[in-house]
Amino acid sequence: MMAKLGPAQSAPRLGLPGKLLSLDSTVIDLCAKVFDWARYRTAKGAVKLHLLLDHAGLIPHYAVITDSKTSDIAVASQLEMPKGSMLVVDRGYCDYSWFATSTAKQVQFVTRLKDNASYVTVETRPAEGQGVIADEIVAFVKHASEENENFFRLVRYRDPEAARELTFLTNDRELTAAIIAAIYKQRWQVDLFFKAIKQNLRIKSFAGTSANALKILI
Repeated sequence: MMAKLGPAQSAPRLGLPGKLLSLDSTVIDLCAKVFDWARYRTAKGAVKLHLLLDHAGLIPHYAVITDSKTSDIAVASQLEMPKGSMLVVDRGYCDYSWFATSTAKQVQFVTRLKDNASYVTVETRPAEGQGVIADEIVAFVKHASEENENFFRLVRYRDPEAARELTFLTNDRELTAAIIAAIYKQRWQVDLFFKAIKQNLRIKSFAGTSANALKILI
């Protein structure tokens, strides 16, 4: 089945040497009265599905279900990504220590930079490619007294379709700035996956109401 689905459903490879993966999470609503262990708000229950989507086939590479209050980065920091892969995440996963660890494990990433991010530019590269405004090497310091700085690449890009400026952060220095922007655009595939499973894989009844029973069924 994997061999048959893969070629038919693959997203664009964009000339990447390794796997293209998207990591994201979505909340699955539950009845708070039935699943009292999964209380999300006062009258609402929920669990969170964390999913690593492989764009070669658009099939889950890894999935984990946690309580709704577990942070995205807490799960991401425990996952073992394939060496040489390209990981796409949104700003909810912005953690410079995790980025440094991923770089050391030879895992590349592309994400959006937070608006309040504090950094210094250490190198300015030619802004090549349509829509590319800036291409820089930047440094973040976790603590003011910390001597070791982590260097990453920052790409400013103007999206012609949305008519807005986007700022991307990556540890890849070889791909063109335009490809970096194209990689992040592929992240919407995981949103489409979440939408598809919620619309088509409806669970009408549960064999049990424990956390284990729910995880097995989902």
